[in-house]
Amino acid sequence: MKIYIWNGKLYYNIIFNVTKGTRQGTIVLLILFNMFISDLLNELKSSYYGAYIGNEVYISFEYTNDITHLASTIPATQHIINICAKYN
Repeated sequence: MKIYIWNGKLYYNIIFNVTKGTRQGTIVLLILFNMFISDLLNELKSSYYGAYIGNEVYISFEYTNDITHLASTIPATQHIINICAKYN
């Protein structure tokens, strides 16, 4: 256990070893993430809900293992959330 004081408050962390899963930042993690997320991204792109800039619709941006979703209205936001919830 690691104990420290910061701004006059006592904090502690329990140190443990991770023995399963993939290390963050590894190529395997990126490949698995892209395999898992590809169906979701395809469904989002085919829904045409998102933020329109000119004649283009932007629904999501993906980088490594993060996704940002865009929508221009509250109903569009809810539609995107409903799609994402199916992949939970």
